[in-house]
Amino acid sequence: MSNIELYSSADTNKEEGFYDAFPVGNGRIGAMIYGDPLNEKIPLNDSAMWLKEDYSKRYPDNFYNNYKNVQNLLLNEKIDEAHSEALKLFPEPKKMGVYTVSGFLNIKLNKEEISDYKRTLDLNNGVVRINYLYDDIKVQRTIFCSHKD
Repeated sequence: MSNIELYSSADTNKEEGFYDAFPVGNGRIGAMIYGDPLNEKIPLNDSAMWLKEDYSKRYPDNFYNNYKNVQNLLLNEKIDEAHSEALKLFPEPKKMGVYTVSGFLNIKLNKEEISDYKRTLDLNNGVVRINYLYDDIKVQRTIFCSHKD
């Protein structure tokens, strides 16, 4: 799989939502990268940060058996039954805590203009790159989340 490029130009006046960002993470910590070269605000998350107190019951006790049942139904091409059973795999959203932002990393430049903006997400390596020209200097900001560290 090659790099996936979702944006080819920057619109720093655009209000962006959560799903406009590229995710990086290692399964425990993560961040959403919007790629604003002038005023980057990166929401950070840690798996210990939840909005609800009891998140220990994220999966029901019979999760594994139900999961195996869904697998078998799919292998036997019983798609509708598998879909019905799959809905039972997870608790109701009201009963499940959700991750919350643990903080923000802000990167601000004192210039007002950049050019040749390009943001890419390398799905093979989990790396976001933001490239642009800043005062005729080529800049590449590389953001990743180390699994080991």
